[in-house]
Formats: sequence, structure tokens, C-alpha cells
Amino acid sequence: MKIEIIAFLFMIILVVTGCKNDNEGEDNGTELQITWDNLAKKIDENPDSQASINQIFSRDLRTNPPSSTSEALQELYQLINDPNLNPSASKNALELFVKVNAKDVIRESLLNRNHEIPGWDMIIIASESVASTKDEKALPNLISVLAKNNYPQPGSESATIHQRMKRELIEAIKSITKLDIDIDKLNINDPKQIENILSQARDWAKKHNIPLNENK
Repeated sequence: MKIEIIAFLFMIILVVTGCKNDNEGEDNGTELQITWDNLAKKIDENPDSQASINQIFSRDLRTNPPSSTSEALQELYQLINDPNLNPSASKNALELFVKVNAKDVIRESLLNRNHEIPGWDMIIIASESVASTKDEKALPNLISVLAKNNYPQPGSESATIHQRMKRELIEAIKSITKLDIDIDKLNINDPKQIENILSQARDWAKKHNIPLNENK
């Protein structure tokens, strides 16, 4: 009888422990990816955001938005990543995603396929957002984009915007990593100084088990 009672108590302990471990797994699991449906639900609950979507389609794209918010968001996402960037529509679309804190979209927009001034403007917007939220998952993209732009840009207007883009990328990296970077004393056009920052950022990422993706 005593053996049966002990065995029963042991089984209860196993069940309780197992449930506890399962719950811990849920608490410590990776952040769920944004789905278009739950992001759409968030926007549908915000009349201002819904109005912004309608305005982008009617004013910038000269067309009516799709019947569902989810489809509209996916079209705006494709617009942001289009190498033939529509500057006005893409900027307004990205600012909408920033407004609703769609981190997955903001991270991806850092890898903008347009390498002219409109594309740099998009990277600036995304970098400012990432610096504000301190999104560690965006660090690999920040490093990748800064590395690819580690060169002096000729021209007056283009050089000014290119320098600002690099500065915003570094600000975001500093915000996430807390690296000791004196941006005011930084020569943004000196590849060696930028490479030193990149090296520190890569080391920080490795120490925090954040995989880099500089092949993107």
C-alpha cells in the first residue's frame, strides 16, 4: 500500500513539473512573427491608421485600397521593398508601419533594394525607429547596410543624405549595443573609423549570440 501511495505521489510530481516546464517554454519562447492578420486587426482598431492607408492608395498610388486591411498592408510592404521605389508612397507606407510598431517590416526595410537617395531616406526612417525601440534583432541588418555604405559619396545633396544615413545607422547600433561611440567626433567619411565601429558591433553580436547576415 505504501509503495502504491509513493508511486502515485511521484506521478503527481512529474505531471506538475512537466506543466511548469511547458509554461516556462512559452514565457521564454522567441517573439512571434507579425502576421498580416493580427497587424491588420491592430490597424482596424485605429481609425487614424486606417485613414492613412486609404490616403496612401488614393493620393500616392491613384487607386483604391484592397477590400481587406491585410491585403492592403501586404501591398504596402511590397511597395517598400520595390527596387523601383515610389518615394512618396513608400515613405508614407514605412511611416505607417513605424507608427504601429511593425518591427519585422521595419527591420526588413533597412535592406532597401533602391540604392539612390529615396532608398537612403527609407533607411534613415527605419534606423531612427530601431534606435528608439532598441530592437536587437535589427542589429545584423544595421551592420550589413553600414558595411555596404562605408565609402565617401560624391556630390553635394547625395553626399549629405548619404552621410546622414550612415550617422543614423551608427546611432541605432550605439542605441542597441551601448558601445562607447562618440558620434560627434566621428569622421563619417573615414572608412577606417567606420570599420572600427563595425568590428565592435560584430563582436557584440557574437557575444550575444546574434547571427550576422552580411551577405544580404
